Amino acid sequence: MRKVLIIKRLLKKILLIALFFAFGFKGFGQVAVTVTGNTNTTPSLSSSYASLASAITALNTVTTISGPVTLTCAASGAETAPAGGYSISFTGAATAINKVVIEGSSSTIRANGSPTAGSLNDAVFKIIGSDFVTIKSFNILENANSTTAAASNNMTEWGIALLYASATNGAQNCTIQGCSIDMNRTYQNSFGIYSNSTHTATAATSSSTASSAAGANSGLTIIGNTITDVNLGICVIGPTAAANHNDGLTIGGSLANANTLTNYGTTGTFSGYANVSGTVNGILVRNTKNFTISFNSITSSNGGVTAGTVRGIFVPAFSNAPTGTIVNTINSNNISVRSGVANGTLQGIIVESTTGNLTTSLAINSNNFSTFGHTLTASGTITFISNSMANLTTTISSNTFTNISVNTSGTVVFIGHTYSIPSTGSLVLDNNSIVTGFTRTSAGATTITTCNETSGTGSINNYTNNNFSNITLTGASTIVGFNNTDGGTGSTKTIIGNTFNNWSGTTSSINCMNFTYWNGVSSLSNNTITNITGQSTITGITIGSAANNATSIAVSGNSINNLSSTGTGGNVIGISSSNSSPLINIHSNTIHTLSSTSTTAIITGISIGGGGTTTNIFSNKIYNLSGNQTGTTVNGINITAGSLYNIYNNVIGDLKATAATGLDAIRGVNFTATATANLYYNTIYINASSSGSTFGSSCLNFSSSATSLNLRNNVLVNLSVPGSNGSNLASNGVSACLRRSTGTAATVPANYAASSNNNLFWCDPTAGTNNRAAYVE
Repeated sequence: MRKVLIIKRLLKKILLIALFFAFGFKGFGQVAVTVTGNTNTTPSLSSSYASLASAITALNTVTTISGPVTLTCAASGAETAPAGGYSISFTGAATAINKVVIEGSSSTIRANGSPTAGSLNDAVFKIIGSDFVTIKSFNILENANSTTAAASNNMTEWGIALLYASATNGAQNCTIQGCSIDMNRTYQNSFGIYSNSTHTATAATSSSTASSAAGANSGLTIIGNTITDVNLGICVIGPTAAANHNDGLTIGGSLANANTLTNYGTTGTFSGYANVSGTVNGILVRNTKNFTISFNSITSSNGGVTAGTVRGIFVPAFSNAPTGTIVNTINSNNISVRSGVANGTLQGIIVESTTGNLTTSLAINSNNFSTFGHTLTASGTITFISNSMANLTTTISSNTFTNISVNTSGTVVFIGHTYSIPSTGSLVLDNNSIVTGFTRTSAGATTITTCNETSGTGSINNYTNNNFSNITLTGASTIVGFNNTDGGTGSTKTIIGNTFNNWSGTTSSINCMNFTYWNGVSSLSNNTITNITGQSTITGITIGSAANNATSIAVSGNSINNLSSTGTGGNVIGISSSNSSPLINIHSNTIHTLSSTSTTAIITGISIGGGGTTTNIFSNKIYNLSGNQTGTTVNGINITAGSLYNIYNNVIGDLKATAATGLDAIRGVNFTATATANLYYNTIYINASSSGSTFGSSCLNFSSSATSLNLRNNVLVNLSVPGSNGSNLASNGVSACLRRSTGTAATVPANYAASSNNNLFWCDPTAGTNNRAAYVE
């Protein structure tokens, strides 16, 4: 038995020695290089070199380039980078045609294992001031060291770095393509690809910005790379002065050129790199205009982040706002961000202020967010998309939020646009959607979109064809769908074709749409709000209060149905308005199947508490509103304030309060405003009953304080069974067609207009009781 163990140990040692030689010779070997176009340089390069290091050393002597030059590594070779990394720093002027390509041919390059202890400027590859250089198809690996403390580290900071040679000589129009970069994310200063024009090549933590546009790293292209096991994936920082910013950056750009970032992020404690955020980011771009970040896959470490904020794509505030006409694009990226810290903030795409100007166009389109959230019960906030830059035009379109479940009590915001739209500018949010569903397993506030700014005159704010459906909440979780309280005096809002379906709320309020400060000719139409359930107040659409400059507001063609509250408190309202615009048109909406089991709930189809100078309510269908408690009140239309109302061609019916005890628990139209009401061609049909002995109902109830009530060509039918509590009408319920709050029933009320005519009032006279009346006070 002992001999067997000895033989096994010997075999194990032989295997380890074999592996050492196999990997050792590969790690410390050389990669042969052949040169195409070697005579296109002055001095001429050799046609071949024994190693990549010797080839780059020779390249750095070049002072003139007259044609394309390609350095091609032997296929699948292996070499260790020199201390500090390969530095590409030739002075010959390259061009888009006369460029330099360093073709890796899938060779493996390992970072040097003996860097200067504590140095913060090490890389595998550095491009220092040379232009039109392409580094392509290398496998780049960290060394096997493990000392990560900043002061004594023996690790590598940058997989590939681009730096200036002088403050007026940056690395411009370079390309990093098809490389695989695998570092060590436990080292907090590890970057996959790093470009910074605000420090020298030897002093990364001391700010010394490029002093001219020529010192920037403009025109950088990063395509087709795979980056993993880094703390920060891609970082591009331009010079601080607006006139010197990087101009032109492509990260990805097409599906064929997509970059893949995985397993990034450990901690946000950096060593103070000049103008670099001290947070964890997949892609960070600063002081760089005209950028395109598209078709990239960005996946953080799965709970590996142990401190601070982690983001997918971050465009922090520029040192100075850029100048000139700018087009910035963040499109078609797949983003998954996770955190292992309870109070950690998670953000998908963040664009801060001063990243553009009043001529800038920003597009954040077709990005997908999935597997997003904390890996433990958390309190940190989550924001998927946020823009706070007042660009001339901003489009946030066709983004998807796929099958996301979060377990944080912190606020969750899908799309934040916290800026004032400039005059003549626009914000378009269209075709964004939840795919499969969104679930909260911890209680907290949720907002689909939010804005509380003051946009300029002539600005446009459009929300169209978005679909935020299949939302499941837990605990005391409030939710607001669209929350736009932009108070600009001239910003037109158009809210069309949006769908909110299948929301399962809890004990807190639900407000599907909340809009205030309408301006210009604005509309809120053809939206669908359906299958909304909760245990508190539920409102389909709120048209908020406050002064504005709206010429008119059109609220039309909306479908609001299946709103249901099952809690002990809370009202259910289809459309609620407290607006005071000169003209409000609420028309062609369908509101039905609103219900509540709250003991004191008020269920209302349309509620107006601050009508405009003229409010037109027409061609709406309101039906199947119900409650089942003694304190239930049901209103088809409820009006409490305003000036002039034209209410016509509405159909209201199937209002139910099965246990109500109120003397006027159901009202087709409840008009208590000190205002003029013209009701024409409406049909109101009530046929309800209640177990309450004092239950009563009205097709139309109006206040004695109403300025004037003019009824023409209406059909008011009330076949409800009133409650009976004795022979005195004062203590019994009454089923009335027309009811006024005070007065004498035997006389025509003074505020009932003499022009009223051609109305049909019908209460079933065959029931044989005194509790039905065409008119009662």
